[in-house]
Amino acid sequence: MRILHAMLRVGDLPRSIAFYTGVLGEVIWLKEEKSALSISI
Repeated sequence: MRILHAMLRVGDLPRSIAFYTGVLGEVIWLKEEKSALSISI
């Protein structure tokens, strides 16, 4: 089985990004700001 997509809702986005990229070594492939919806994808 392959996971093609996963989504996590987080309370502190900068802290979560620092953890996933710095500690776990994940790579951000795409980041989009949706200011009308007050979300970041």
